[in-house]
Amino acid sequence: MADTIEGLTGQALADLTKGRRSLERYFKENKQDDLLVAQKHFRSLVSRSPEYPDGYLMLSYALAENRQEQEAIGVYDQALQLLGNPDKSELQKRRKVYEAKFFKASSLLRMYRWEDVVEAARQFQSLATDLDNQTNGQPPTQPEALELHRKNRYLLARAQAETAHCYGHALVLLPKDRSIRPYYEVGLRFLLDDATIDALPTPDAIGNRRSLADALLAKSEQFQALSSGVTPIHEKEWKGDRAARLAEVHGYALYRHAEWLAIANDADFKRDCHIAIRDLETALLRRPRSYALLQNLGMIHLNRRFDTKGSDLDIAERYYTRSIEQKPGDYYGPQQLARIYLRKAILANESTARDAALARGVTQIKASLDLAPNSRTGIMLSFYLRLAKIGSAKQPPVDDLTAFVDDANRFDPNASDRVLLWMRLGIGAYHLVGATTQANFTAKKTDLLEKADQFVGAIQDDGIWRNTQMRNATQQLRDRVNILTFDERQSLQFDLIAALD
Repeated sequence: MADTIEGLTGQALADLTKGRRSLERYFKENKQDDLLVAQKHFRSLVSRSPEYPDGYLMLSYALAENRQEQEAIGVYDQALQLLGNPDKSELQKRRKVYEAKFFKASSLLRMYRWEDVVEAARQFQSLATDLDNQTNGQPPTQPEALELHRKNRYLLARAQAETAHCYGHALVLLPKDRSIRPYYEVGLRFLLDDATIDALPTPDAIGNRRSLADALLAKSEQFQALSSGVTPIHEKEWKGDRAARLAEVHGYALYRHAEWLAIANDADFKRDCHIAIRDLETALLRRPRSYALLQNLGMIHLNRRFDTKGSDLDIAERYYTRSIEQKPGDYYGPQQLARIYLRKAILANESTARDAALARGVTQIKASLDLAPNSRTGIMLSFYLRLAKIGSAKQPPVDDLTAFVDDANRFDPNASDRVLLWMRLGIGAYHLVGATTQANFTAKKTDLLEKADQFVGAIQDDGIWRNTQMRNATQQLRDRVNILTFDERQSLQFDLIAALD
């Protein structure tokens, strides 16, 4: 972003210079310490020169680079307030407004919450409309105006691509097994249209939900086409960047849509995963330091439906390890590594390898929760790791089981969360393994069978892959427990991983 230094004090100018140098070192060497130093100087700059919009722009950018998206959004708002609504003659100032709006919407998208993704799509579309209105028709002839015209056409293409990416994220955030609460429906009416929504008389029916997923993918592809159709993209470098981004957007949306395919469509699911991997790898060739690309590739290789035997776990581990090197301030990389080590522990053939994998998983989930302490998935994974450790003992310690239940009740007081219900089944299984008398065994067996019946009844046979996994595993557990005797109790196995995806 261009800037002016008029009106800066000597100390403010020093902060500006030092902050930029630290940011440049960060981009060259990818060290988080340089990014944090840059933040410190930019904070000092906006404190000393609160009317200098470029200070806020640079601070917000440094915040977003460290995945401090929420704070970055607020700082972008401050910059936009200072910049105001420049007229057509203020070319550089208008350019800053466009870029600030683009980066703010990007931070909203990276919040990965339904309402923020919908708002990001709204802001990207509004920005694209403004840019298209400003740059349609004959390009200006004056050199400075022509350069900004071309940059704005490129930003238009990027805004369309990011809108498409919003639809990819909406595909995963649209709930598969929870009610479409009002704020989901409101967002869907913006992302799609009233006619599409109103044509579905029971949107909570999974078949209708899949129709919504089809419509979201179609809209993503529509905006990808709009991005591809923006002309002229003047610089060869810009064309390459757009092509890489569109490959990433297409691959991500295709994979997220594939997750909606019914269990009967496994072949289609794997085909789409392979296409998505190809697209993401194509984008990675141009952007090898993109942590998001690395994470998305790791995500597909980690998917149990794609890799049922765990053959790709080492590939996924390498991608996530690289993503952490590129973005140490992001919680998702260590969270996914914890998931990998949990699966490795479950698949391990001997106790030493199992214990080592569990220890690595605990280390990674702690790192993830340090960065995002309220992450529901992170909390769930910490439960999984604890339960896996408990389950490896022939006589599970009662105190550890009680502590687990207390934690589960704290996070799920109504006992309605499906994953935690599944974990409670595991607790019941481990209690049964640890029974010390025939009478105690009989009572725990009856209780576990009742819980299993309730769980199977709560899961519809809707063709959703994870639901099918949990339903089948619960039926198998129930069948095994039905014929289990007191003397055989320590042979009981619980399929902890069935609800992991």
